[in-house]
Amino acid sequence: PNDSKTLSHWIKRQRFQYKQKMDGNHSTLTDGRQSKLQALGFVWDTHEAAWEFHFRELIDFQKATGHTNVPTQYAPNPPLGIWVKGQRRQYRLHSIGKKSTLTAVRVERLNAMGFVWAIRASRMTRSSSGSSGSSKSSGSS
Repeated sequence: PNDSKTLSHWIKRQRFQYKQKMDGNHSTLTDGRQSKLQALGFVWDTHEAAWEFHFRELIDFQKATGHTNVPTQYAPNPPLGIWVKGQRRQYRLHSIGKKSTLTAVRVERLNAMGFVWAIRASRMTRSSSGSSGSSKSSGSS
């Protein structure tokens, strides 16, 4: 148990020193140690790694289903459904200029695969191409 705490602390310190180095601040992380850690597949940014992991899962989902509309409660992979819902929430924040974990690059990558940002709106406008989606259907005409 004590060894895992020590390792955890050391890993956290390497990530801190890496960030310091990338920001141009003083760092004890040498180029040699950085290279060795990178050769081992060391993850410097856990948030970025998690995002990439779920993005790859979304690519696999799209290959299997032909779309990216993962249900929020997706039994085969519950975290993927939650992640997709989170991307839509972050997009809403991003689009109004609020703090968001969704970067412009991430938006571009999701757009490139046909990601649907607003499910409800897309369902309304899907059959009425060019419509604003604001008119309500009143039966057949």
